[in-house]
Amino acid sequence: MSFIQLSPEKWNFNVFNAIKNWMVLTAGTPSNCNSMIVSWGALGIMWNKPTASVYVRESRYTLPFMQEEDYFTLSILPMTYETDMKYLGSHSGRNENKYAKTNLHPISVGPAIGIEEANYIMVIKKQLVTKLDFCNYYDKEIYEQWYSHKDKNNDHYMFMGEIINIFKRI
Repeated sequence: MSFIQLSPEKWNFNVFNAIKNWMVLTAGTPSNCNSMIVSWGALGIMWNKPTASVYVRESRYTLPFMQEEDYFTLSILPMTYETDMKYLGSHSGRNENKYAKTNLHPISVGPAIGIEEANYIMVIKKQLVTKLDFCNYYDKEIYEQWYSHKDKNNDHYMFMGEIINIFKRI
C-alpha cells in the first residue's frame, strides 16, 4: 500500500462527511498502540496552525497512549471497513489485540501510528490537553445530558494538536 504526503493546506476534502462516518484515532508505538473510533472532533486553525482536536473519555484504554505520546493520528477509512471500525469502537484493547480480530493493521507514519487501510492519515503533534469538567461548562445542561447519568465520573479529555502531515492513499 502506497501513500503520498500532502501538506494540510493542499488537502481538499470534506471533513464533515468523514467525521459523520467516524475516524480512527490511534496512539502509541509500533510495538504497543491502541485505536478507537471518534465521531466528535474538530479541524481548523489555532495558533496560526492547521489543527485537529479529539475527545477521549477517562475510561478509554486509548487515553494513556494519548497522554504519553507526543503524536497521534486520525485515519479516514472507506466504509467497507465499517464492521472493523465498529469492533475498534466497541471493544477495549486492555484484554485483547483488537487488530487481530479485524482486517485493520497499524502502520508507522513518521513519528506516529496510523491504520494501513486508510484513505487518509493525519499525523498530529499534540499541543494542548485539558479535561472537560463540570466547572468549565457555561451551559450546564450539556454536562447533565452527556455526563450525569451512566457516564458520571467519565469526563472527556480534549487533545488538540497541529496537523503536521496528511498521507493520502494512491
